Amino acid sequence: MIVMTNHQHLPFHYHVPNSQMVMLFIHGILESPNQFKQMAHLANELNISTYALLLPGHGHSGETFAKASRYEWMAHVEDTLKTLRKTYQHIIFVGHSMGTLLAIDAYVKNKEQILGMILIASPLYIHCTLRGATCGLKVALNRIDQHDVYAVAMKKSYSVTTDHLLTYFKWVPRYLDLFYLMAFGRNSISQLEIPMLIVHCHQDEFVSKKSLAHFKSVLKNRNVHWLELIESGHFYYESQELMTLHQTYTQFLKDIIKKAD
Repeated sequence: MIVMTNHQHLPFHYHVPNSQMVMLFIHGILESPNQFKQMAHLANELNISTYALLLPGHGHSGETFAKASRYEWMAHVEDTLKTLRKTYQHIIFVGHSMGTLLAIDAYVKNKEQILGMILIASPLYIHCTLRGATCGLKVALNRIDQHDVYAVAMKKSYSVTTDHLLTYFKWVPRYLDLFYLMAFGRNSISQLEIPMLIVHCHQDEFVSKKSLAHFKSVLKNRNVHWLELIESGHFYYESQELMTLHQTYTQFLKDIIKKAD
């Protein structure tokens, strides 16, 4: 049984007065916008507004999640962008996991006002390591050793609750949606023509290193900054590497600001 308080997982928006630039944060499957709060704060310090959405079906029960679909997820991102375009001149995407695929989809459909993109743990190809399987089982059964930093980080990142293991079987169509988005992402990244920061973690339990190789093969002549974190996983960041991520992220934003001026 996963035990969480649903109201803790909410979209958030902070408008910096007179800001003409906004960052749109898009979380992954089962995840919460809360994971972006530190990054949003760093952006706010640079006078960039921030908006972290909550995808349909998330922040609620497993039954609610099972009834959502990729069409709703994609439409929600597009609707959010439509609203943000009315207020801000420039938009920067930040996606984690499936959120990166939704960002790619949205950019390909309408490149207007999109100035940059930060893709973290992008699952163009996936695998499941032993750690990923055991952590997933621990979270599903709510049997987490607080010393297992990978499992603790996974549970903290999730926003979907369930009170019965059979509910998980109803999620199969949602993971088929994920596979669709993965295929679309692999076939679409050649259309990415904006500055990008692509982050890959070598201990990622779910994203295969083939994802990074595919990005580098297709985008080798593009404006891309690559960041590889050796000890971090899909949800857990080693402390020094988290600092490196934040420093690299901040510098990327500063470079985007210079370009916009």
